Amino acid sequence: MAETSNRLQTIASAIVIAIGAYAVGNVVAVSVMSMLLLVGIPVEGYPARLGLLSTLTVQGVGFLGFGLVYLHYSEQFDLLQVDFPDLPDVGYLVGGIVAVLLGWGGVGFVFTQLLGIEPAESSIIEQGIQNPTLLLILVPLSILIVGPGEELLYRGIVQGSLRRVLGPVGAISIASAVFASIHVFGLIGAPLETLATLLTVFTLALVLGATYELSGNLFVPALVHGLFNASQFLLAYQKATGGLPVLG
Repeated sequence: MAETSNRLQTIASAIVIAIGAYAVGNVVAVSVMSMLLLVGIPVEGYPARLGLLSTLTVQGVGFLGFGLVYLHYSEQFDLLQVDFPDLPDVGYLVGGIVAVLLGWGGVGFVFTQLLGIEPAESSIIEQGIQNPTLLLILVPLSILIVGPGEELLYRGIVQGSLRRVLGPVGAISIASAVFASIHVFGLIGAPLETLATLLTVFTLALVLGATYELSGNLFVPALVHGLFNASQFLLAYQKATGGLPVLG
């Protein structure tokens, strides 16, 4: 009985941490938007500003910042497994990227080709298609902020906490479900379309969780996550403009 109670308490705590981080990020976003408006810099109606602010506050301050503060005050930095990548990590990195792409393509095929359900659109990609510059800004931010921030919170803290009482499989499953559910706030579409996208995100999260457990290095899923998101923004940029940016 005590063991079951401990498990439920740990699961509840992990969910509260995830919701709390998201809430903190949004409160900071609204506060910054209000302060910018006071000095004559509106954000609403400017997709590039809104997308940049959202990424810096939600993923940067909310997920990454809140996560680090939580680890500091709870004295649980042992939850994180982070190291400079070595040769085996490169293998897990390549394998993780391939698995994420296969998972994304496979689930997408099932919904679009077999079931005839188009996935819901991401609100930030919709904003980016209206202003392609935003998509280019989000490419480096995906690697430097989004990947590290979301992986620290969901794989490092949430999955790490759950692993203590549920083991790797249970921890990956529940952390992935929590991760997917948070994305509902950034989707545009009918209920079935939203469900299709959430199941796709859940599948990708399972891959990221497994990559973390196998590599034992948070750096690996953070980079896989960041590179995948960056590729999505580049594809959206190509869709919006008909081509990719040329360097030089």
